[in-house]
Amino acid sequence: MIPRLKPYLTARDWPSLFFQDDGLTAVFEDRFAQLTGARYALWLPYGRSALYFFLKGYGLAQQEIIVPAYTCQSVIGPIKETNNIPVFIDSSPDDFNLDEHLLSGAVTDRTKAVIVAAMYGTPIDLDFYRTMKNRGIRLIGDYALGLLTFLTKQKDALDVFDLAFFSFGLGKEVSFLGGGALITNNEEIYRRIKELRDQSCRPAPINRQVKGLLKFWGAYLLFRPEFYHLLYLLSEKSTWLDREKGLTMGVAHNLPEDFFYSPHPWQAKLALDRLTRMDQFITDKKESLDYYYRRLAELADLKPGLISWPKYGDSYSHLPVLVPPSTRDSLLRFFIQHGIHSTVIFKKTLDKYYTGHLTFPQAQRYADGMAVLPLYYGISPKVIDKVINTLQNWMSSGH
Repeated sequence: MIPRLKPYLTARDWPSLFFQDDGLTAVFEDRFAQLTGARYALWLPYGRSALYFFLKGYGLAQQEIIVPAYTCQSVIGPIKETNNIPVFIDSSPDDFNLDEHLLSGAVTDRTKAVIVAAMYGTPIDLDFYRTMKNRGIRLIGDYALGLLTFLTKQKDALDVFDLAFFSFGLGKEVSFLGGGALITNNEEIYRRIKELRDQSCRPAPINRQVKGLLKFWGAYLLFRPEFYHLLYLLSEKSTWLDREKGLTMGVAHNLPEDFFYSPHPWQAKLALDRLTRMDQFITDKKESLDYYYRRLAELADLKPGLISWPKYGDSYSHLPVLVPPSTRDSLLRFFIQHGIHSTVIFKKTLDKYYTGHLTFPQAQRYADGMAVLPLYYGISPKVIDKVINTLQNWMSSGH
């Protein structure tokens, strides 16, 4: 079965599992700051930890935090946990990011921060957010899905954002099987968050450390084509994979239970290795997306209006396609029948966290009609051919 994602893991990583040097955290932070061009970087349990520690560190409560209506539910958890109020803004009709034209009508005297996400790695309109600087509102860049976009297109983002954060979980384009990072050029933000992180986080207990090792072995084996069907069943027919990604908190519990466990030392070792391969990851992603886009162009006239995909980009973390909501389940089933795993992400955020009366038609359109095609480091043209040929057959079948 063709997986929809596949973390880069090799047998050469096995010695990392027995690495216990806690000092590597500081080494990773120095290297990551150099890589991103930031003055400061912090290694965190999750990408979303940056939001939690920022809101707590500045004592923000009962304040409005603007967020995209189409985003991962994990972004909302820290806002709710710190007793702040998420204010949702609809998505742009031109891409998957927050619609900047709607921001002015959402900002109030209680607005303390705007979280701007690079959805699927879609570049953020930094020029627009420059106009919002120095208004007493903190601007936060969410690059959990956009590390390669940041590195190739937006390394000047900290000229705009007070801080930016990244995620390295199981489903990310560059994965350390967990953990996240924050970068900032603001010394006060860095010191406040570092102090709070150091006070709040602790090493995982032994049973959690063992679970972390098992997670490595499980990922190494289950993402192999011969075993992936089992992982598919675990991810689509159970909540196991969501639990591993910290996405089963629900409304009553806004943070996963391991939120305050420091990343494992072996993850820092893994992370340092991956930082040396970043040019390799960037080149591979560009080549894969170049080929995908050439093949997708062949479908443009098959059934106009049935399917669309994002404007060309060579750094997307996922490759989403948009179909009429009434046909999406048919497409997903067709892919599975032909040994390809495509799925839906970001479909539950509004359902879980919004109880008001506003509508978010564009975000809902994406949530109801989006599916992601397989995309990962090392995906071959042969695999891409099978994905596109299957997609073409579905379009021709009358679904």
